[in-house]
Amino acid sequence: MQPESVDGVIDAQCNAQEQTEDAMSNVKEKMTAVIQSQPEDATYEEIMRELAFERMIARGLEDLRHNRVMSNDDMQRRLRAWRK
Repeated sequence: MQPESVDGVIDAQCNAQEQTEDAMSNVKEKMTAVIQSQPEDATYEEIMRELAFERMIARGLEDLRHNRVMSNDDMQRRLRAWRK
């Protein structure tokens, strides 16, 4: 295995930084959209709850895409075993 060139490492770091910045921009855009969709009289707690809900949905969809899911039957078996 040959070591990477300095230029290759720098390029990889720059690409990672760009992806991080794009992801952060995406996060800010999503948060802004959620906040703006709330009624004018929404409380801080209501907005935070809605942001948390949005994040839970995103995480669940990400788990689904990566096949990190289990059936209800499997979950029930685990819960029964855990309660013993």
